[in-house]
Amino acid sequence: MTVPILKIADGFREEFARSQVDLRQTPDEYAAREAHKFLLFDLDDYSYRDQELHSWIHRFGAILRGVEGMPSIEELRLRYLSQSERDAIAREQENDEGL
Repeated sequence: MTVPILKIADGFREEFARSQVDLRQTPDEYAAREAHKFLLFDLDDYSYRDQELHSWIHRFGAILRGVEGMPSIEELRLRYLSQSERDAIAREQENDEGL
């Protein structure tokens, strides 16, 4: 497997990336709660100087893309969310599909 060479994020892009995610949650929990809001995700096209941010973003991106070895969104929702939270996400997704 070829490992892609990532562009290094400049300071503006690194701050933008930081503003788009919640590092107080693990990437797994954030994916459980927020994955349905991401139609596109390209923050993991870059390498970040802040290694915590870099690791977080790249794990989150791998979860969103269903990379082998990553838990599925459904598995994460079962692990982190209550039934009422899962139901609310399902309703939100149904409403979005009806637009």
